Amino acid sequence: MAAGGSEALPFPFLCLLVSGGHNLLVLVKGVGSYVQLGTTLDDALGEAYDKVARMLGLDLKPNGGAALEAIARQGNPDAFAFGVPMKKYGNCDFSYAGLKTSVRLCIEKNLGSAEGAGKRATVDLQQQATAAAAADSAASSSSSAAADDQQQQQQQMKADIAASFQKVAVQHLVMRLKRAITWAREECPELQHLVVAGGVASNQYVRQQVAQVAEVSGMQLVVPPARWCTDNGVMVGWAGVERYRLGLVQPPAPQLPADGTPEWVELRPRWPLTSNKHAKSMPPVLSMKKPDNNKHAKNMPPVLSMKKPDKSVVSLTDLTQQELAARSAAVAAGESSPQAAAAAAAAAAAAGVGS
Repeated sequence: MAAGGSEALPFPFLCLLVSGGHNLLVLVKGVGSYVQLGTTLDDALGEAYDKVARMLGLDLKPNGGAALEAIARQGNPDAFAFGVPMKKYGNCDFSYAGLKTSVRLCIEKNLGSAEGAGKRATVDLQQQATAAAAADSAASSSSSAAADDQQQQQQQMKADIAASFQKVAVQHLVMRLKRAITWAREECPELQHLVVAGGVASNQYVRQQVAQVAEVSGMQLVVPPARWCTDNGVMVGWAGVERYRLGLVQPPAPQLPADGTPEWVELRPRWPLTSNKHAKSMPPVLSMKKPDNNKHAKNMPPVLSMKKPDKSVVSLTDLTQQELAARSAAVAAGESSPQAAAAAAAAAAAAGVGS
């Protein structure tokens, strides 16, 4: 496992980006030249770690991911059988929203309310211990011991939930990574390096599981030192240096108008790294409805054309009440020619139909 070496990394390589906001599998062919193999459809792995840690009522210092990883070391990863997301989908995309919901339901069942349940339970136990201490010594000793046992059981329950979540979450990550290696090698048979970056790359359990995949696949794993995995300044700065060396620079942004005209800036939760996506990552969109061959042709909805609308065709919403009455009269009379419609319009006008 290479980590922070000074030697240059040759192109192409496969990059797994795992952070609080992003999950990406990208084939990197050069600086600014990427092929996206997969991305997150909802929550990223780091975001799921943080939310589960919050639901468990853990101390979020230095961050939720680190807190959950620490308590998971004390738990049984097979205690709860959470389902692996998207097992039936043969792509490289990620999804953690469903797993997060399963964990929340498990916490509510075993620990009470998910949001901060662990903290409130700890406070309740501390209050019980304080009340017990105020009683006589014999009763106090017994109650305190019972409270301590209950607190240990709840702490172990948290550890088991955390470990079970982490196991399945990383298993989902590994399954997508294995498929991405196959796709990437189909396009670039010379591929030799797997780079893992982002804040979650500092998670030791993630590193161990990814290292096993790299070893079995015959790839060299490249991971930055843990202290750099969460340093956004280093990441952004180094990306800028690489682009600057190749002359991939942009002119400075224009100054704001002096007359105070507002400047609109588009904001997105996730900016796409590239619009170039692997062909297998874009399956055709199929209708979920089964065709009904028994339907009569007249019962079938009209097929909408993608052609531009004919401006000579007037929309019903643009017609006056007078014109609508005229056209209705023409249809009722079985006349479809423009002359018939004009005659019907004149008749409607003579009858005093208002618009």
